[in-house]
Amino acid sequence: MSEWLETKKCVVAFIDLLGTSEAIKNDENNVNLNSMNQILQAAFDMCLDKHICKEDVQVKAFSDNIVFAMELPNKTDSTEPCAHVQNVLELCACFQLAAFRLAFSTRGGITIGDFFCNDIFVWGKGLVRAYMLESKEAVYPRILIDTNVLPLLPKCDNEEKWCHVKKDSDDANFLDYLSFIPEKNRKEYVKRTLAEARDMIKSLDDERAIQKVNWTISYLENELDI
Repeated sequence: MSEWLETKKCVVAFIDLLGTSEAIKNDENNVNLNSMNQILQAAFDMCLDKHICKEDVQVKAFSDNIVFAMELPNKTDSTEPCAHVQNVLELCACFQLAAFRLAFSTRGGITIGDFFCNDIFVWGKGLVRAYMLESKEAVYPRILIDTNVLPLLPKCDNEEKWCHVKKDSDDANFLDYLSFIPEKNRKEYVKRTLAEARDMIKSLDDERAIQKVNWTISYLENELDI
C-alpha cells in the first residue's frame, strides 16, 4: 500500500510571471530560459543575508507559475507575528525585484492554508486560494495578501498598519516590495525604475498592458510622494 499523504498548514504564495508565454515562444538560444533561472537564483541570493535557507522553502515552478510555501510551526498563534510568514513575503518581494530587473512583471497571492508538495505534484486548499487571489483578484502587477495572513505579520512603529503591506485604492492589501530595499538605496532605485517604466509605456499599444504599467508607475510615484 502506498504512503498516506497529508496536507500541512502552510503559508503559500502563488506567483504568475507576466509575459512568459510570449517569452517562451520567442526564446532564441534559451536566453529567456536562463533569465527565468536567473530570477529564481537572484531571489534566493538576495534573501541569504536574512537567513532564509532554500531547504526551508518548498518551490515549484511550471512555465510562468511559481509556488513558494513554508510549513508553519505546530504552535503558531494566529494572532502573533510568525517568522515563516515574514520569510515567504520577503522571498516574494525579492522575486519581484529580480524579475523587474529583467523587465518581467509579477502578479500573485499569498495565503495561509492546507498544502502538500512532493517531487510529483502540489495540492491543497491553500494553493487554490493563492491561485484565486492571483488570477481573479490581483489584476495588476501586485501580490495580494490574504486577510488570514495579516495577523501573523509584525506591525510598524505606529502600530496602525502591518509592515511591508500597502492598501490599494480598491482596499486590497498587497505586498510592498519596495519596503524590502534598504532605505539608503530605495530612492535611487525607485527613480531609475520609474524612468524605465515611463519609457516602456511609450512603446505599448495594448490597453491591458498599458493599465498594468500605469499601476506600476503609480506605485513608484507614491513611494516618491509625487
